[in-house]
Amino acid sequence: MSDRVTELEREIRRHQELYYNGEPEIPDAQFDLLWDELRRIDPENPILHEVGADRSDRFAKRRHVMPMGSQEKAADPDAFRKWADRSGHAEFVVQHKLDGASIELQYQDGAFAYGVTRGDGVVGDDVTANVRRMHGVADAVSDSFTGAVRGEVLLSRELHRTRYADKA
Repeated sequence: MSDRVTELEREIRRHQELYYNGEPEIPDAQFDLLWDELRRIDPENPILHEVGADRSDRFAKRRHVMPMGSQEKAADPDAFRKWADRSGHAEFVVQHKLDGASIELQYQDGAFAYGVTRGDGVVGDDVTANVRRMHGVADAVSDSFTGAVRGEVLLSRELHRTRYADKA
């Protein structure tokens, strides 16, 4: 293994830890440069295939209904074309990237039961109390539905400006 690969692994792990603990030192774009460099040098590196995990002990843990993986990034048109060719689909919907937190909403017999962060992809943090206060989360769905819905939790700029301006 090259010295640069070792250095990139160390830097990526360090910045992941800082990020997951709410103390990021570099912007996302700078982290992405480290990630992309490691992918270029060592595309099979295990770090590139891990699902990020929140290492917080503040919440109880809960298992996902189905494993919750992470999405591959396509940073340029060529990378997107390669991904699209591998997918086998003829049509796509493309949207602006919104940076939020992945969440799974678990329903039992049509009633909202749990909100779970992505965690390690198999087990996440049970953030049900927080999710119950979020706008747009259905308390109930079809009576017969037992399962999970996945999405991204987003904080609007307006809410950030008015209530969390002192946060990153």
